[in-house]
Amino acid sequence: MTQWEELLKRNLIQGRLSQLYERKFPRHIRHSLCLCIESQDWDLAALDENKARACFHALLMYLDEQWNHSLQDNNFFPGPDFPGMKDYLVKHFQDEPLNLAVILSECLQEEKKVLASASEKQEVKKEVKSLELLNENLDYVQKTWQNKGMVGDIKKQMIVDILNQAEQIVAALTDVELPEWKHRQQLACIGGPVDTSLDHLEEWFTAVADVLIQVNQELQKLQDQSKKYNSPDASSFPGETENFTLSLLTKLLAK
Repeated sequence: MTQWEELLKRNLIQGRLSQLYERKFPRHIRHSLCLCIESQDWDLAALDENKARACFHALLMYLDEQWNHSLQDNNFFPGPDFPGMKDYLVKHFQDEPLNLAVILSECLQEEKKVLASASEKQEVKKEVKSLELLNENLDYVQKTWQNKGMVGDIKKQMIVDILNQAEQIVAALTDVELPEWKHRQQLACIGGPVDTSLDHLEEWFTAVADVLIQVNQELQKLQDQSKKYNSPDASSFPGETENFTLSLLTKLLAK
């Protein structure tokens, strides 16, 4: 799937991207020539007029090929206006192929930014959903613990489930999200069009840390209640689980 097709599939040809093409380059030509356009290195062509001219002629050849195929197919329905597209390109860029390369380089880079931003938002939604589930489970545990004497297997399983989810999220943040952010920083240092904002990452780290701190506080309460009601596992379950909670918190904050 081409980059353009991915944008169409995700309904992202709108807003700033639509405005960019209205000002810079006909969108219907971008659509019809998406495969050929994306097969050329427009970033390099924008810096080299000979390369720009070669890319320009590649587009013209592609248009001729598509026009010939459409004639051979004898379609009853009108297809893309390949001759009209060729006339437009020749009229506007035959003498200035470097200008075409600069325009398409800018447009393709902006498309990548839009796709990256959309993907990041989807990942944010997934992480936020996980955090919301953690908070819901924690809230239920807290309300349950308000009933004195309810120090049973159900409560233990609930807190274990919460910590298992927290462990997965901590691993995702420290082993995946943080390294990816560092990689984006490196790309940005060499001029790559990437988002290096820390806002979402800081929100995730803070949210998970808050949950782990609350879990640790509740474990301490549970330990006090276990001792008060002479539970046989007064020191084992809360103590061991508290150590695990603190290890997750340490891993999170150490990054």
